[in-house]
Amino acid sequence: MKRAVNSDVAPHERLPRWRIIAVAALLSLSFAGLLAKAGRLQLVFDDDLRELAEAQYLRELPVTAPRGALKDRHGRPLAVTVPAWSVVARPRLVDDPAAAALALAPVLGSSALELKDKLIGKSGFVWLKRRAAADVADQVRALGLPGIELQPEQRRYWPGKELAGQVLGLVDVDGRARGGVERALDDELQGRATSTPALIDARGDRIALAGGLDLALLQGDDVLLTLDAELQHTAERALVDMVQRTQAKAGFAVLLDAKTAAVLAVANVPLFNPNAPDPEAQKNRAFAEVFEPGSVMKVATFAAALDAGVVTPGDLIDCENGRVTVGKHVIRDTHPAGVITAAEVFAVSSNIGTLKIAQRLGEDRLKAALTRYRFGVSPGVGLVEEAAGRLPTGERWGDARLATISFGHGVLASALQVASLAQAVANGGVRRTPYLVERVESATGEVVRRAPPDDGERLMSAAAAKTLTEVMQGVVAKDGTGTQAAIPGVPVAGKTGTAEKVDPVTKRYTSALHVSSFVGFAPADDPQVVAMVVIDEPKGDHFGGVVAGPVWRIVVERALLERGVLAAGNLPSRSSSVIATPHAPVAAEGAVLAGVDDPEPPSANGTVPSLLGLTARAAAVAAEVAGLTPTMTGSGVVVRQLPEAGKPALGGAVALTLADSALASSGEPR
Repeated sequence: MKRAVNSDVAPHERLPRWRIIAVAALLSLSFAGLLAKAGRLQLVFDDDLRELAEAQYLRELPVTAPRGALKDRHGRPLAVTVPAWSVVARPRLVDDPAAAALALAPVLGSSALELKDKLIGKSGFVWLKRRAAADVADQVRALGLPGIELQPEQRRYWPGKELAGQVLGLVDVDGRARGGVERALDDELQGRATSTPALIDARGDRIALAGGLDLALLQGDDVLLTLDAELQHTAERALVDMVQRTQAKAGFAVLLDAKTAAVLAVANVPLFNPNAPDPEAQKNRAFAEVFEPGSVMKVATFAAALDAGVVTPGDLIDCENGRVTVGKHVIRDTHPAGVITAAEVFAVSSNIGTLKIAQRLGEDRLKAALTRYRFGVSPGVGLVEEAAGRLPTGERWGDARLATISFGHGVLASALQVASLAQAVANGGVRRTPYLVERVESATGEVVRRAPPDDGERLMSAAAAKTLTEVMQGVVAKDGTGTQAAIPGVPVAGKTGTAEKVDPVTKRYTSALHVSSFVGFAPADDPQVVAMVVIDEPKGDHFGGVVAGPVWRIVVERALLERGVLAAGNLPSRSSSVIATPHAPVAAEGAVLAGVDDPEPPSANGTVPSLLGLTARAAAVAAEVAGLTPTMTGSGVVVRQLPEAGKPALGGAVALTLADSALASSGEPR
């Protein structure tokens, strides 16, 4: 039986078979074309398409790793790099510049009008405040203003504040090293730069890093200096005390290891804080200041004369009762003397006796000796600020110049140069080049380089050095000029210096201005340390033995205590009679705080410093300096601490919680 045909469909409405076939063919061809197109895109242009897609959501993010740390010889931090936040604006995204400026002005401490001008500018990016304090960053974040962002950066921080400030130098807001060790070792300290992929959203804001990045592998090298933070602090305290007492213009000192010439301390007053730099105080006077050294230069004259064999300590010298004429010049002694031994000439610092010994030596041999002692040549520490000093030019000096140079006038030298000569005397006549860098270490602890070995250069015979050491001990004896530098129970070899300065107005020497100094080493029978102290333009008592001698004694006593040569109980109470100074003892310094212009160090009353925002490494260093034992959970930067900052450090421990800091370390806007 045949199936009935649907009679409801009119014959003219039925589709012809060819049309169905045509539509089906067209659809098939379309799908085939799409398939071919897709296949072509996937198989032929897959790399191009992937690059196009990644360009829409990936960016190559420049990353600079942190700068390496500066540490003292015992590993105590002197300069570290910590995370910080800078306030930036994208004017095109700011809804209401006037309202935003009014809200930001009290937070940033800026003028609302100045901020408004920045916010209505056509720039796509503008700085509002670089490396803001942590509380300022928190307040800006809380405002939630459109177009106002916080950019993670890095900032250099010097935990000891003024401690060795001139020696360390500084790093400016743009990361450029300015002076001191920071500049001299900039290549080693600088963090390595690289880039890493980052994911961004539709607005162009970074939301995550596409791949892991270990900044520790790129971090700058750490530099361990020869400085001893405790000795540095002692020297600065003593100098501040004496400069204040004498109302002096300045004071500076350098302390060397007698055998190796390692620089143990370099103190300069006025003090310099790299966290809040004062350009007027940045000069490292101990290395860069040249002056007429006065009678401390007699160490050079006697060394040359003893080495040449033209004088012995027992030779009798006529000091002409304190007055003698050389050419057109009259030379006087502060303390007139008649016929005395050469050793006594040195002890009472007779200019007349010294010039007569120089006359025995002769101009040529004295000139050769001073050149051999490296006067007029940079000492070789490696800092840009090292002064070479100056010896008189000309083929012949003449009798008058020979006389004045023999007792330290007419020649320019730095404190480091004089100390370096004293080091040679203390070391049996062998001078070693002073050095400031003990070693350089990578972030992984590998020693990149050490201080090069130095066999030294013989400047004088061992016999001459030994004899001169015995002569120098007379300076601190009962009738010498340096009795206030004497250390009970320890033989001291030294020399005082008191030189008149040239009046800047009259251009003539004046008795109203002096440079007072003391150089020496101890113990004289087994030298451990050498020190040179200078007080510039003291008022009132101005003799080197009176104003520089006590500072020298305090610093050297401390050094000998550290080395076990002295016991604390053997020192009189006067050794610690130093008035309060602008910075606290090293043991109470060193908090590493992020984003603070000049953060306070942890207090000495046992409270906990703020460790928020620090990397694990920086937090551990800061906690150690504060005398705390840290326990850490997580990785990245510190986001929580117990006890909180300012609270008592119960049990000497602090618990730290850390969170991932990959974004905060990148140096790019969020």
